[in-house]
Amino acid sequence: MAETGVMSVRKAFEMLDSILERDLRGERCGLGDIAGDVGEKLSTARNILKTMEGCGYVSRDGLRYIPGEKCRIMQRIASAADLAAAVGEDMRKAAENTGESFVLATLAGGRRKVLLRVSARRDVVANLESENEAPPYSLVTNRVMFSFAGDEERREFEGCYGSPENSWPDFENDISDIRKAGTSTLEAGDLIGYAAVLTDSRGRLLGAAGAYAPKYRVTKELTGNIFEELVRLAKIVRAHF
Repeated sequence: MAETGVMSVRKAFEMLDSILERDLRGERCGLGDIAGDVGEKLSTARNILKTMEGCGYVSRDGLRYIPGEKCRIMQRIASAADLAAAVGEDMRKAAENTGESFVLATLAGGRRKVLLRVSARRDVVANLESENEAPPYSLVTNRVMFSFAGDEERREFEGCYGSPENSWPDFENDISDIRKAGTSTLEAGDLIGYAAVLTDSRGRLLGAAGAYAPKYRVTKELTGNIFEELVRLAKIVRAHF
């Protein structure tokens, strides 16, 4: 029985390898393709894939199998350093161009992970350290990432930080608006926060780029400049990933 269990796990990994390799080539594979790749009966392959789908490692696009949400999350965590390297210099330029503070964040295990913080060289800058004390749903980058996260990752986020309905009024409508625009803005105390979603070339969530400015300094022109820089960063990420 133990040997049979080990073989099933091995087959599951082989099937996942098959799905991931085809996905990298932009292909979709059916049950017959996967069973043929690993030398397994269709009925056995179907049962293993059903279990993997239930665990979130495999998903389906019609009759074709694709990597599941947990695979996407693992891939994003693994590429976090690459994400910071891809936009680090451009984020510093954005801070210089606007005179404001920028942040790069992602999600890992349902929790916010800050990859990079850049402050402009001026006498008064946004205190990004206060982010650590802020309620999770009061951070504009968190709202953007939550809006674009899949069901599994939203559940993990809520498991860490609680339901959005407790501290984010009208969150369902806001999420719809954020998904349409890909950007958001939010007033938080003495600061105005801005954020843009960061996705790869296939529209999969990688994180969010944010900017913060003291409220007294915010003008229509500054807001336009900040969003221009955030959208530029998002384009750089899509081109790189």
